[in-house]
Amino acid sequence: MRQRRRASSNTLELKQSHLSIDTEAAQSSDDWQAQIQTKFTKIACLISLYPVTLIVVNGFITVGDLYMSAAGGVKSRSVYALYCIYYFLYGGRGIFFALLGIFVDPCLRRVSVWPAGG
Repeated sequence: MRQRRRASSNTLELKQSHLSIDTEAAQSSDDWQAQIQTKFTKIACLISLYPVTLIVVNGFITVGDLYMSAAGGVKSRSVYALYCIYYFLYGGRGIFFALLGIFVDPCLRRVSVWPAGG
């Protein structure tokens, strides 16, 4: 009878320890998934800077072009300053994308999402 009680108490202890291990593994898995999700969200936000930059630069170019057309050409010093900025942005818009690629792009910075062991 005592052996049965010992066996049942050992079985109960094993079940409780197994349950605590499963709970820890589930929490660890949830933490890992949350970390991966956070990293992927960050990468998506970094990649979305490309179209945002394109919209901003093209917006400035469009506004400058419309203003110069409405002003009837370059007739004053302020319009000439806008004209210089306009052509710098128009000719140098590739510079903005190059800077994004160098400093922000996760592919070129080798951002690691997956853990090293798995």
